[in-house]
Amino acid sequence: MWSSRDGKGRKSYPFVVCVQCSELPIKWVFENVLPQLEQIEAKSTTTTSASDVRMIIHSARQELRQSAQQFDSLQSPVARYPGALAKLAERPEMGPNKEGLFRTLYHIDREIGRHRANSASSMALRSTSLRIPTSPDTILESIILWSSFLLERFGTNVPVLILMPLKYKWMDIIIGEPTEQQIYCLRASLKVIPLTSNIPYNMDSEFIGQANKLIHGHRPGK
Repeated sequence: MWSSRDGKGRKSYPFVVCVQCSELPIKWVFENVLPQLEQIEAKSTTTTSASDVRMIIHSARQELRQSAQQFDSLQSPVARYPGALAKLAERPEMGPNKEGLFRTLYHIDREIGRHRANSASSMALRSTSLRIPTSPDTILESIILWSSFLLERFGTNVPVLILMPLKYKWMDIIIGEPTEQQIYCLRASLKVIPLTSNIPYNMDSEFIGQANKLIHGHRPGK
């Protein structure tokens, strides 16, 4: 998504290019689709011809379809990483003594846990958003770890939307059906929406103990 202008010179509308992927794992999408989207933007912003832009998109679509057809479809498209939470606890961006991860887990429990009904339906869950610190070198691993943990926690009936601003060191995660207020994170800086791991929640010893037990249960062999 980037700023563009129409044939009359108006700049009021964003230019959005999307690729819908089905039965493809996130690693393949990350390594093939995202670079293609960036190339589309780079090429499209150098021309004022609508026909040129249509040709750029058509060419990218054909290339992605050919790559997807050659992919081994026997691999599972669902991101599953055994021990995901334990791995997240070791990440330096979670701060010393896993405090950033504790705050994030507390945020999830506070915003979702107590509002969740017994039903597995996504409509029974009040959606919430997280802003997670990351780095360009580890963004793919962060996506796999968080999506794997959330899949285990909430199941496949609860949608999870992960948004990655290319120029910043964080990603936004929306658990449940996104609302207009949550989608605002697309334009919100850290001054407006801080990192969830930096929110100074008052966590009692009971919660810390439960969180440590949960993390320990995700370690290899547990």
